[in-house]
Amino acid sequence: MKIQFTDKHFIVKGNSVLCRLYCKGRYIGEFLAVGRAICSNEDKFDANKGMKIALARAEMNAYKRAYKHIKPCLENDKRIVKTLSDFCDKALHCIEHNKEYIKKISE
Repeated sequence: MKIQFTDKHFIVKGNSVLCRLYCKGRYIGEFLAVGRAICSNEDKFDANKGMKIALARAEMNAYKRAYKHIKPCLENDKRIVKTLSDFCDKALHCIEHNKEYIKKISE
């Protein structure tokens, strides 16, 4: 699975930078992730550094959103796989049992 970052926009206002990151994923569709960087009063504002931090936070939020979307699906799929695996085990047992039964009553 991969998240594509299709576009990004930065808004610099005062001592803060906002990043709007447009994302797309195969199983999660298109969505917007946001990241923000706010410069401390003790530091000198650097818009480029703020953009890097805001972008990194937006990417982090995109992956958090994808994780929250995919994790429940994965848990459900694990239950389905377990159910199917249990059925296959039971089916093989029944097949072998009936083979032996048929052989026994055919004697």
